[in-house]
Formats: sequence, C-alpha cells, structure tokens
Amino acid sequence: MKKQLLLYLLIFSQIAYAQFPEGFETDVPPSGWTSFIGENGEGTVQNWKTSTLAASGSQAAYVQYENVANQAEDWLVTPQFTPTSQLNILTFQQRQSYSSDYSTTYTIRVSTASQTTHADFTIVDTQSESDFGTTYASHTVDLSAYNDTPIYVAFVMANDDGDNWYIDDVDLVADAMAPNCVDNLSPADGATDVTVDADGPKVTLSWDASVVDNNHDAATSYEVMWGTESGSLSSLGSIAGTSVEIVNVSYGATYYWMIIPSNVGGSATGCSEYSFTTSAYPTIPYMNQFTTFPSGFTEASGAYGSPSGTTGSFTADDFVNDTSHPNGKSAKINIYGTSIDEYLISPEFNLSGSDYFLNFDVGLTQWNNSNNATLGVDDYVALLVTQDGGTTWTELDRWDSTTPISNTGSSATEKVLSGYGDTVQFAFYAFSDTSNEDTDFFIDNFQITASTLGTENNTLEGFTLYPTIVKEELNFNSQKNIEAIAVYNLIGQEVYKGMPNANSSSINLSSLRPGVYIVKVTAEGLTGSYKIIKE
Repeated sequence: MKKQLLLYLLIFSQIAYAQFPEGFETDVPPSGWTSFIGENGEGTVQNWKTSTLAASGSQAAYVQYENVANQAEDWLVTPQFTPTSQLNILTFQQRQSYSSDYSTTYTIRVSTASQTTHADFTIVDTQSESDFGTTYASHTVDLSAYNDTPIYVAFVMANDDGDNWYIDDVDLVADAMAPNCVDNLSPADGATDVTVDADGPKVTLSWDASVVDNNHDAATSYEVMWGTESGSLSSLGSIAGTSVEIVNVSYGATYYWMIIPSNVGGSATGCSEYSFTTSAYPTIPYMNQFTTFPSGFTEASGAYGSPSGTTGSFTADDFVNDTSHPNGKSAKINIYGTSIDEYLISPEFNLSGSDYFLNFDVGLTQWNNSNNATLGVDDYVALLVTQDGGTTWTELDRWDSTTPISNTGSSATEKVLSGYGDTVQFAFYAFSDTSNEDTDFFIDNFQITASTLGTENNTLEGFTLYPTIVKEELNFNSQKNIEAIAVYNLIGQEVYKGMPNANSSSINLSSLRPGVYIVKVTAEGLTGSYKIIKE
C-alpha cells in the first residue's frame, strides 16, 4: 500500500508541474492551456497567439489590443497545478509594446474550481501600464495562499484600444530573499583610460555574482543601469550572466553605471553608482613627425604621370616659416624640372575592421623661402593609396596650381578611410613638367587614428535607413529584397524583429525607450549594421 501511495504521489507531482517552465516554443495556447474572451463577448478579433519577440528561445505568448465598444478581455489559462510550501512563487517575463499609457489593465487570477468559468476566478495581482515597460522584465506573484490546493492561473488583459502584452518563461519557483549588491566590478570606480574595443566600439563590464548569506539569496538576474550623467541612469535591461558588452561607446568619454541584482524575492537595495572614462582615440599603427628622413617610408620613381625619369627626391629639411613643427623639420621635395615623377611611399598598414582618420600637414615655399610660392600649371603633388603593393594607385587628393596651400603648413588636411583591408599603403607623388618654377613642397605629421563610426561601417550597398533619430517610424529603401530587420539595445538584447520581405517599408519603434540602438538588416544573404537614436 505504501508503494502504491508513493507511486501515486510521484505521478501526481509529474502531472502537476509538467507545464512548468513554459516558454511557448510549441504553440499558444500550449497543450493543456486554454484561451477565451471575457463574459461580455467583446473583442472577438484578437486572441492570445505566438510572437517571435521572445524573452528567451524563439517564441512568446502575445495578445494585441482591440478597439471595442466597452472593454475586451483576453484570457490565457494554465492547466491545473498545485503550489507547495517549496514551490509557490509564479514567475514570468513580460513586456508591453508602447511607452504611452492607453489604460490597459493586466491581472493574474486564480480558480480552484474550473479552467474556463469566469466567475470561479479571483484576482490576486493587478498591474497598470505604468508598472512595467517595453523591454522584458521579470514579474512574480505569491501563490502561497494556495499551498497544497490544485488551482488554475489566468493571465487576463483588459483594454479598449489599449496596449499589447507579451509573456514568456512562465515558471513556479521557490520563494527567496532579495539578493545582495555585487562586488568586484570592472572597470573599477573612477578608472581612466579604459580600453575600447574598436569592433563596436565597445567596452566590457563585469562583476562577481552577488554573495549569498543568512539574509540574502542568490540573484537570478542583473539589471544594467547606464548613463552619461551621474544620478541619471537608464535601464538597458536585465541579463542572467555577470558580464556584458556595451556597444557604441565613445572614445575619451565618461560613463556612469550600476548593477542591480534581483530574484523572485525582489531587487537588491542601496547599490552604488560607478564611473569610468574610456581611452582616447587609439593611434594605429603609425605617427611620423618627419624630424629626419621619414622612418618606414621609401622612395621610388615611376610613371604615374608621364615623365620617365627623375631629377628630384624627397629629403628631410626645414619646414620653412613654421616653428610649430618638431625641430623645424619635415619631408621636402623640390618641384623643378621637366621629368620629376617621384613617390614617397608609406609603410604597410592594416586598416581592416573599422574606419580611420588620416591626418597630415602640407606646406609650400619657394627655394628662397619667400611666401609667394605657387605650383606650375603642369606641376602637382598627389596623395595616392594602393592595396596591391603599388601595382594600382588611386588618387585621394591633389595639390596643383589651382589649389591654395599655406606657406606655413596646414593641420586641417584630413581624410576618412573606410572599407580598406590589411595591406594598405599611401604615397605622396610629385610630378613636374615645367622648368620655370623652383618650389618646395613640405609634408609632416603623418598620422592614422581610429574613427568613432563603429557600427555604421558595415553597410549594404543601395540601402538607405531613415531617419537616424527616430520618434516612431523607421523607414528603409533598398535595391535588394530585405528579408529580416532586427533592433538591438546596447547590451545586445533583441527588442524588435521583423520579416518585411520587401524593398521598402517602415517599422514602428514607438514602444522603445529613448536611447541608442543597433539595427541589423539582412538582404539576400548580406548583413548591414546601423546606429539609430530613439527619442
């Protein structure tokens, strides 16, 4: 008899808890669950269904608002189960669609009698739209009043042209005490020169799991608070792990952050705000101030222009009339004669994986240091780039008789380099086919630095996304068919996903919190990434 009783209890336990956890990965309603509308019969068009906007996995349960005469009620009800003193906290992930308040009411109801009779249910938890937001967050309901009692639980949304409700990861868990705040945060409070990964650009935040003691249980999630002003932090969402990458950060900027652990017992209180400052623009991999003949540079003669020989060469010489240059030196070539075609070629650079700035100074004087120097009508100096070791050169800039050049050098010469690879070289090419000029061309402070374009460098040809500062609608036009478009927050959580299967369309992002987001677009097997700002 005891063996039969034990077997019965085991079978009953398996039946009672087989539906938890429920992630809605099969269908909505799942097997054993049911859905229906309210007693007044309004709201027949919308009902609970699956959504790909999930907290985890690939699906969630979702019900949409409906415009009715009075009020629509949409019910999603669990199978019967029995809370116990060990497992009596109902927990689930939830979110809405819109940040505006449309007077929607969200209730959790319990029935001890039936799964489908409205009157048998008692409201045990009520939320308004102001109680949660448009990104997934955990919500718990204490069911200890029903310990050892078989019950049904209903998720009920009541609205008239209101908001939407997404739920995911429904589970029955043990009660807990709220966790401690975390320790050993990195970067350390007040840290400076924190390394920025150019692939993003991004920084990594990490911390130790909250400590368990007699008054605090383990955390099940960590909310990441973030901002650029002390005391004014916004939530980027919650994660289960103890590290996160924050993308699209700036170089040389100060950020403030806080980690708030939580579990079914609530959130940690009294957690501290921390700050750090990112590193300045990285100089990669070369800075040459040309105080002697430029280190790493080489000379060559060739026929980029038309002369076949050379009567000049680059040398290290005084950057005339400009005392701001180191030791008064720079690279100089005298542009005089009828057959000058001389190259000053840089070392090889690896410019893959990001965008970069190229900066340098140029100047122009006559041989006797007078300030009225000009280039002859057939003379010029060009800035060239090659990606094949010098076989093919592309012209990036040119100075000739029509181009004004400072006699004392210019620090405003800047080029944005995008889409290059790992075998890039530059050259200053001097050409002269005039014999009646005697002009010195100077170059100095050749420098390459990383830009802050970050996620915007991986773009799709023929694709336009607008506006980049979004209030509600984000539009796109494309030469290719857009198969998928997804939006991510700064900690990599997907907050929107659509399959437009069109060349032009728009998506509504009014539900997103203000902040920076990354949009990833897939078209015919290619992917592009774009930064937007949600107002």
